[in-house]
Amino acid sequence: MTYAQRYGSPLSLVAFDSDHFKKINDLYGHEGGDNVLRALSRYFLEAVRDADQPVASMGGEEFALLLARAPLHFTSSLGVAQFRAEDADLNALMQSADRALYQAKERGGNRVEAHG
Repeated sequence: MTYAQRYGSPLSLVAFDSDHFKKINDLYGHEGGDNVLRALSRYFLEAVRDADQPVASMGGEEFALLLARAPLHFTSSLGVAQFRAEDADLNALMQSADRALYQAKERGGNRVEAHG
């Protein structure tokens, strides 16, 4: 933060958590949950630039990623579809995700819509 203040460099913070994490602990115990959190941490550390580390735990299943020199002046729309037994094939799943994406954009963008 000091560097960003001194040099007027953009600095962004991304906060995220794992949805329904309690189910993992309930099914596999706290040791299993801890293993999942460690795996997530390793994944994030490998996926980000060295300048963007550290990935930090904010408590429980919540994480934060500090992005140096990354102003993030964009938004995204996401369409998510979950495979169902009645789906014929991958094409049906892709069409469902595409419909969800179109709906997200129609509703103003910068959002996630899910089908399934």
